[in-house]
Amino acid sequence: MFSLEKLFLKFSTNHTPRWVVLLIDVLLCAFSYVFITFIILNFSFEPHGTGWLLETLGVVLFFKIVAFALTRMYQGLVRYTSISDAIRILAAVFISSSSILAFDFVVYFISENPEFYIPISIILLDFFITLVALASSRVAYKLLYSYYRSSPHEPKENIAIFGAGESGIITK
Repeated sequence: MFSLEKLFLKFSTNHTPRWVVLLIDVLLCAFSYVFITFIILNFSFEPHGTGWLLETLGVVLFFKIVAFALTRMYQGLVRYTSISDAIRILAAVFISSSSILAFDFVVYFISENPEFYIPISIILLDFFITLVALASSRVAYKLLYSYYRSSPHEPKENIAIFGAGESGIITK
């Protein structure tokens, strides 16, 4: 019988492969971009069409994957997500959104079309939604891992960590 808990426990015994982390991140970015575009264009792709959406989605995902590779965002252990991972996510999303914006301005000034290739409102909202989605997915995985891995039958033992500085305060 298929169980989400069994599937999660199977993946959580080993490290999650990097390609799985990258794939999930790219899928979240794609969903975020399509969702924001759909909302900004009033639930219709009429002025541009779905061909434009797929073309711009390819451009957006290209810049996101390059930014993920530059910041090595997918290489950390997702179950040990920390503030440094959040900073890495912020850097990757900022780099990709800045690159998309720069690309958009280049296309705007080169082409004879008086409109931006990708509306700036879509780029800005995509920045925020992607940032929240990626950070939330990391935190959700960490919480699921700690929930399914903690055994309620084992007694917990209190320990003290001396000399660890700020890391000792954060550690549970």
